[in-house]
Amino acid sequence: MSTRVSIGWPITDRREIAAVMHVLKQGRLSQGPFVRAFEDAWARAVGRRTAIAANSGSSANLIALLAVKERYGWKDGDFVAVPALTFATAVMPVLQAGLRPLWVDVDERGNMTLEALEHAAAGAKRLRGIVLVHSLGVPCLDAPKIVRWARRHRIRILEDGCESHGAKVGKTIVGGFGDASTTSFYVAHNMTAGEGGMIATDDAKLADLCRSIREFGRRITNERFVKLASGSRYDVRYAFDRLGYNLRMTDLHAAIGMVQLEKLPAMNRKRRAIVAAYWRAFGKLIRDEKLFLPEEPKSSFNTYYALQVTLRQLPPGCRDAADVAAALERVGVETRRFMGGNLLRQYAFLGQDTPKPDAFPVADFLHNRALLIGCHPAIKNQDIKRIARVLEELYYRRSEK
Repeated sequence: MSTRVSIGWPITDRREIAAVMHVLKQGRLSQGPFVRAFEDAWARAVGRRTAIAANSGSSANLIALLAVKERYGWKDGDFVAVPALTFATAVMPVLQAGLRPLWVDVDERGNMTLEALEHAAAGAKRLRGIVLVHSLGVPCLDAPKIVRWARRHRIRILEDGCESHGAKVGKTIVGGFGDASTTSFYVAHNMTAGEGGMIATDDAKLADLCRSIREFGRRITNERFVKLASGSRYDVRYAFDRLGYNLRMTDLHAAIGMVQLEKLPAMNRKRRAIVAAYWRAFGKLIRDEKLFLPEEPKSSFNTYYALQVTLRQLPPGCRDAADVAAALERVGVETRRFMGGNLLRQYAFLGQDTPKPDAFPVADFLHNRALLIGCHPAIKNQDIKRIARVLEELYYRRSEK
C-alpha cells in the first residue's frame, strides 16, 4: 500500500519541542509573555501597529467583526458583503453579530472581485462592511481596488487571511489591506501553533475592543481599580463593560507559533516549488483543458495552503468532482472540496432572505468542479507523479475504451 498523501501536515522539529519545554519550565501556561511576544512578531510580519492573539482563526473573525461593529456604530440588520464561496466561519460571525450577509460571487481563484461587489452592492442600503477573503494562499487580486472603492463609500473592511500566510498582492502582504485583518494557525496551515488565530490592526481603539471581547468583556485599562456602572470602585480584573468570551491563546501555542513564524519563508518557498512540480506533472491535462490550476500573475505572490484543482471537463463516467476525489482517495490521496463550497447550498445559511445558489455561477461551478490536494513541504515528487497518473487514467484510458 502506498504512503498516504495528506492534505496538510505540520512541519516541526526539535525547535518547537524546545520552545514548549521552555514554557513548561517557566510555569506560566495560559496567556502571558509568550503570547505578547507572538503578537508583536505577527504585527511586524504584516506591517501593522498591533496584533491580538486568539484561540483560532474563527474566533479571530468573530472578535474582529464584533469589535468593528461596536467601534463604528453599526446597527443590527446592517449589511456586510461576503463571498458566496469560502470557509463557513468567514461568514458565520456576520450572522452571529446580528448583521446581514450581502452575498458576492467570486472569480475562478475563489476570491471576490470588484465587479461582482459593485453588482451586489448596487441595490443595497446600509452596506457597512466587507469580509475580504484570500482563499487557499492565492490572494484576492482585486484587493487594492476593493480597498479604494470601500474608502470612497466609507465602508469598513475585515480582511480574512486565515489561509494565506505570507501571500502578497503587489507589494502589500496579506494582512495589510483591511481596517482589521485575521489569520489562523490551524495545524494544516502554512504555519501552525497547533491551534490559534490573530487579529492585526493600526487602530488602537479597535485593538482594545478586540482584547476586551476576547477576555470576557473586561475593561482594558492600566488602572488597578475602576468605577462600575453603580459608581462603586472595583478590581479592574472583574470589571466587565460588554458581553465577551474566553477566546485567549495559551503561551504553549504562542511558543510554537513563534518558531513557525521564523520558518514561514522557507516553508512557503517549498510549497511554491511543489506547486511548480504539479504544473509540470499536470502539463498534458492543462494543455488539453481537462483541468486548471490557479495561475500567478505578476501582481500576485501565492503561498498555497492547498492546491485548487478545478475540472474544466469531467472525466468519462464521473458525475462531479466527488467522483474524482473518490478515485484519488482509493489510492491514498487525501482530498477536500473547495472549503464550504457555495455556502448558499449549506443548511446553516438558509433563511427567508437567502438568494438562490445559482445566482452565483462561478461559486456554483467551483462548488461542483473544484477539489483540493496537498502541497505542504512533506509532499514528495513520487506523490505528485502518483496523483498525475490517477488523473490521466481517469481522463484518457477510460475514454479510449
